[in-house]
Amino acid sequence: MNETTENKEKQDSSSKLIMIVDDDEQIIEYMTTLLQTEGFRTKAAMDGKIALKRVNEEPVDLMLLDIMMPNKGGFEVLKQLYGQNETRNIPVIVMTARRLDRSTMEMIKTEPNVREIVSKPVSPYSFRSKIHEMLNTVSPADRKRMEEHQKWEQETQQDRSLWELPPGFRKKRDE
Repeated sequence: MNETTENKEKQDSSSKLIMIVDDDEQIIEYMTTLLQTEGFRTKAAMDGKIALKRVNEEPVDLMLLDIMMPNKGGFEVLKQLYGQNETRNIPVIVMTARRLDRSTMEMIKTEPNVREIVSKPVSPYSFRSKIHEMLNTVSPADRKRMEEHQKWEQETQQDRSLWELPPGFRKKRDE
């Protein structure tokens, strides 16, 4: 499969909804801006209880979940997500501002919904790439760049064909 085919199979990011669950309003604003710039739709919750209510009202494609929160922490949210058929398969990226010890990291990794654990603050470039890869999406800007590149390749190929000599041309000339 070539790169062009792979890119065509990727969905536009605008078709994906990501829930941001964090008790820090600045983190929610930052992540919302970062994700919406990439074309994703977002919704947010400031605690686990609200997050579970909202995710049951409208399914999400990915959840970014802070582990330490009031009113139901990240661990409780993970347990309840996996315990319900409707939310069982929602992938989760766990975010934490705290340095976690090895046993806590291992415990988080065993949760079925957890796909990744990241430390806050996140690196925008690698985080965006990780989310696009996880959801098999491409941002509108990247989609436009790929289309422009494909157009350029087609034009270049057409230009090359203008310079190709017809079969046997060299033989006739040399004779």
